[in-house]
Amino acid sequence: MTFFSVFDVPVFWPILLMYFGVLFFMTMKRQIAHMYKHKYVPISFGKLKYKDAGKEKGEFGGGMAGSIGTTAQNGGPTPGGGMMGGGAVRRR
Repeated sequence: MTFFSVFDVPVFWPILLMYFGVLFFMTMKRQIAHMYKHKYVPISFGKLKYKDAGKEKGEFGGGMAGSIGTTAQNGGPTPGGGMMGGGAVRRR
């Protein structure tokens, strides 16, 4: 079932399965060797766990958590609700 009859070649399925297995093995061998070279462990069993991993510390925290709606100077809300304090504020 092809558009061109020249490509309609019978294939013996065990050979096709073996070909797929060889290609898969060669590709995964290369990928696993690359991960081993860079000391990457794809599963979490046996990995080191650090005490404060993923937690923000200090004044600035290393992220954007809690920064919306407050200023660094006084800790209060900004008129515009953003980090820079702009926004549409009317003064009369």
